[in-house]
Amino acid sequence: MATPIRHWRFSRRFYKFYREQIARIGFEPQWRIAESLGGRWSVVERVYRKGELVAARITLLQSLSDELAEATAAHEIMHIVLDREGYPAARGLGPAREVGVEFSSMILDPVVYQRLHESGFDTEMELEAQLQEFLKSLEEVNEEPALNSPDRALCVIICAAKLLEYPPRLRLVLKDVLVTKLPSLAAEATGLVRLVEQVGLDNPEKCRVAMQKARAHLGLEEDIVIRS
Repeated sequence: MATPIRHWRFSRRFYKFYREQIARIGFEPQWRIAESLGGRWSVVERVYRKGELVAARITLLQSLSDELAEATAAHEIMHIVLDREGYPAARGLGPAREVGVEFSSMILDPVVYQRLHESGFDTEMELEAQLQEFLKSLEEVNEEPALNSPDRALCVIICAAKLLEYPPRLRLVLKDVLVTKLPSLAAEATGLVRLVEQVGLDNPEKCRVAMQKARAHLGLEEDIVIRS
């Protein structure tokens, strides 16, 4: 099988995983490299036909190390697998587009990381790099977003997403920082995490219910559409 991205050196483990997942997906995604992705490490574009995912393009940030590029590529492939398995996805309407992206990740990323861990990937390495980047961004935050503002909802979702996907050690580090620096927002994020964990994310239906409950909890019924 040809190298998906020749810019990096990926491991044999990745290519074994890649072949297995391509067989499950039924198509091979296109790959691109970008010098900038607006603060993200990757972007996935999907093509649907009659509600079914039939093609995808994965773009990776050029500056990623070999290890982080491999982890990120595996992460995005697994998202495509979940899509093909019938897991739900959320889409933000109008100005809530970014909120929708983060909301969908909040529910699906923990499933992705669990699958990757079971496949033998060092997910904690990727998550620790993300945590350090996030903590650095928090150094520039001097006050909490205003209550009931769109920025507030987005920040709560982002913090809850990280708490849900991090292993216990990293979750504790982040929680301590949030409680000290942004106590009110930390309480909201923790409450959202508790709601999602009570439902569970063990299968597509539970993820769908978790999305519905979280959307109602945040008062975003008119801003986010859940695609089954």
